[in-house]
Amino acid sequence: MLNVFLKIMNFILLLLSVFLMGIALPNELLTFGSWPLGMIALTPLYLALVLTKRRWGKAVLFGLWVAAVHIVSSFWLANFRDFAVFTIGASSIAYFLLVLPFGAFFHETIVFANKDKKYLRPIAFAVIWVFWEWFKSNGFLAYPWGTVFMTTYSCKLLTQIVDITGVWGISFLIALFAGFLGEFILLLRDTERAVFLRTAKPVFRLGCFIIFLFAVVLSYGFFRLNEDVTPSKTLKTAIIQPYNDSWDYSDIDGTLTFGINLTDDLLKHNDDKPDLIVWSENSLVYSYPLSMDYYILNPEVRPFRKMLIENQTPILAGSPLPFANEDGTDDKNYQFFTNSVCLIGSNGDILDSYSKIQLVPFAEYMPFVQYKFVRNLFRKLVGFSSGFLPGKNYNAIDIKNSENENIRFIAPICFEDAFASLCATLHNTNKSELIINLTDDSWSNTKSAEYQHFVVAHFRSIELRTTMIRSTNAGYSCVIDPWGNVIGDLPLFCSGGLFFEVPIYPHRQTIYSKYKDWFPLLCVGLLFLFAVSNTRFGCKVLRKNAKVK
Repeated sequence: MLNVFLKIMNFILLLLSVFLMGIALPNELLTFGSWPLGMIALTPLYLALVLTKRRWGKAVLFGLWVAAVHIVSSFWLANFRDFAVFTIGASSIAYFLLVLPFGAFFHETIVFANKDKKYLRPIAFAVIWVFWEWFKSNGFLAYPWGTVFMTTYSCKLLTQIVDITGVWGISFLIALFAGFLGEFILLLRDTERAVFLRTAKPVFRLGCFIIFLFAVVLSYGFFRLNEDVTPSKTLKTAIIQPYNDSWDYSDIDGTLTFGINLTDDLLKHNDDKPDLIVWSENSLVYSYPLSMDYYILNPEVRPFRKMLIENQTPILAGSPLPFANEDGTDDKNYQFFTNSVCLIGSNGDILDSYSKIQLVPFAEYMPFVQYKFVRNLFRKLVGFSSGFLPGKNYNAIDIKNSENENIRFIAPICFEDAFASLCATLHNTNKSELIINLTDDSWSNTKSAEYQHFVVAHFRSIELRTTMIRSTNAGYSCVIDPWGNVIGDLPLFCSGGLFFEVPIYPHRQTIYSKYKDWFPLLCVGLLFLFAVSNTRFGCKVLRKNAKVK
């Protein structure tokens, strides 16, 4: 009977944690979520894991939590039409399975700490949590959404630490605090004064250590937010947000005409001439280099090429680029493409381009789709086989401003701005001074999807201490300064334009941009040492050392 009660209680704790996390993340009710709720959202989960006795009970509990939070916070993935079976269905199952070993490993740390070191349990929980979120945010199936660091957007004092530790430092602090709070709640069960005093001291010492950590992090945040840094250049930018139906290709001419009219209207109502016009991802549906004649003559009312010549301003726009079929493909007659952005000069020539490296799995990219038999297999299984191939070059793009100063920027496409290590590699390799992201999230039809993407992306500005421009189809189009503040924006789900003199700061190599994911790798190393020390060989070595002492 007692076991049934514990299982019911643990399930209630699980649901409570999922609810708190769902509200703490950016959602339909709280635009940017709630960092105070984010600080305690993991505590019920921690309690449920500690109170669950069996290894695989913990694993399943952790798996259910991850899958439930994924569904609650990313429910809008179901709007990805034909791909919804992958984006929300298969991904939920995948994350449930992938997290099982992490829950099982936490059981081992609890067994070890239960002996006489219960104060280590919150630390172990925080280390494992960082490892999980880092694991979830990297690789082919990477998806950095539903992560606890996303809850802290509104707490600027806390988020400044990411230029040292990346977002993983925030995840560690929140998980550590949640674990400590859980241990404090568990202490209240000890009614005997002697038992309480004996067990409380190490927990309170841990609490003091956590207070010290937060004091250091918040002090660092205060220092960064008040530093005096002056922009070295500016880039007059015209950001165009068309708000087109990204699924509707029935009137490509009409869609292109609308974008041209928005651009002309924005430029007409501003006295200054922009240095750059920025459209959104896939705004040029037909591959620009392969369809040059189309863009010279169309739309008939005002051809795209004519707009470029008359405005005398280069444009950065999304367009598929042909992929060299001789590289790793077995079908020379099948034309592959990359999801790319092109810098197109006022004469209509492509000045430079960047091709997306991190593609959306099973939506933009099918594994091994460059081979004909794989395409045939996907076509039979799910009814489609087309997609992009990933780009290969970590290149930047150069542009001149009105002062004839060169500005080098990187252009991560769509959700590439959510991948810290990728952006750091682009930033360091090219010594970039600006990030320009072209995105189309309009298919989500929810403001929470737009703001979640923005929140994940804005950490790149802080990590690299670099201004970011986000130009989207439906939102959230904005300019973000190197401290994570929005200094210019457009409302969601409406057509419009933003003319903004974007501040450009000198290239900086932060600790994070230089060493990238050093913090989660440190956590992995600590877990590895723990695993080795708890093997038979490790235990023998420890006992031998103890005898020598």
